[in-house]
Amino acid sequence: MRTIDITFDLETTSLQPTAAIMSFGAVAWNRQAKNNPFLLNDNTAVGGDGKDGYGRYTILAPHLSQQFVSGFDFDRDTAQWWSGQSDDAKSKVIIAKSVYCDFLAVEWIKWIGSALDFAGADSYRLWCQGSDFDLAIFRHFLSVFDTDHLFKLHHCYFRDARTFTLEAVETIFKAGKWGELVDTPDYKYNDFCANPQTIYSHLPQMTERVQASLDHYGELGARHSVLFDAAQSSWNVWLLQRCVDAVIAGKNLPMEDIK
Repeated sequence: MRTIDITFDLETTSLQPTAAIMSFGAVAWNRQAKNNPFLLNDNTAVGGDGKDGYGRYTILAPHLSQQFVSGFDFDRDTAQWWSGQSDDAKSKVIIAKSVYCDFLAVEWIKWIGSALDFAGADSYRLWCQGSDFDLAIFRHFLSVFDTDHLFKLHHCYFRDARTFTLEAVETIFKAGKWGELVDTPDYKYNDFCANPQTIYSHLPQMTERVQASLDHYGELGARHSVLFDAAQSSWNVWLLQRCVDAVIAGKNLPMEDIK
């Protein structure tokens, strides 16, 4: 059995599980890849068969009017937050392909199938950022539009990227390897424990080579888009998975491979 990883991300109209979805993006990747986690057409990742472009992604926008009349939550504070964002950030929310809500699950399943075929895989792990946000909102969305029966994935294959990131960083700290991972050695374990959210600004960013994979997608892969956020989350998990594997094996962190 060959398994790939898929990360999805949402932009929503509130923080509640009943929030409407403005845009939905997902990227396929390979957690065991050596130099680049995304599905590329070369020998460094799954899918080196010359098929289209630099990898597999999808980005969709379910009709907001359909969600509005179906009773989804539209939060004033969220709307005000969006009104204060840059024009660039706002533009990334409205470039997705618009689909009827009851058709999104069909498009999603079709895309998963194409990603599996592309990678020569027969199963996948599904990642999102936070067990109480993206996944809860997506499940509610599918249920309201009576399409939850189309998306059947055993709970053993769900993954929470934020929890994984925090646990992996703690493992690296406790192994005394933090200085091998980052260029900010003054950031201490106590700083991490006091405010875990600050860890994201200290993790190594995606390399230029990996960013080129997203640049291939043009505006879809730009910062603030759901595709970029899904890719950034995937990069963090892939990077930290490799580091934890090195800790377990008693080796130095593989930063030279990653660079």
